[in-house]
Amino acid sequence: MGRLRSGVSLAQAQTEISAIGARLELVDHDPQRGKVKALPLRTSVSGNTKLALSVLSGAVFLVLLIACINVANLILARGAAR
Repeated sequence: MGRLRSGVSLAQAQTEISAIGARLELVDHDPQRGKVKALPLRTSVSGNTKLALSVLSGAVFLVLLIACINVANLILARGAAR
């Protein structure tokens, strides 16, 4: 895992990483060792779960909204009873 220097594109980083992977494959004689790929952090962490995370965030927001409305109604009812 690393961070791109400012002004370096993802394609340039992929070229550098591929060269390093080829050298690792020559040294270790392991073809799996040379398979490296540059990915944005967001893609590697969340992958294809963007829709599921959005739906989950929406559900959490709705539950929080309902809880806040219930607390507000309880406060209003207590104030009306006095």
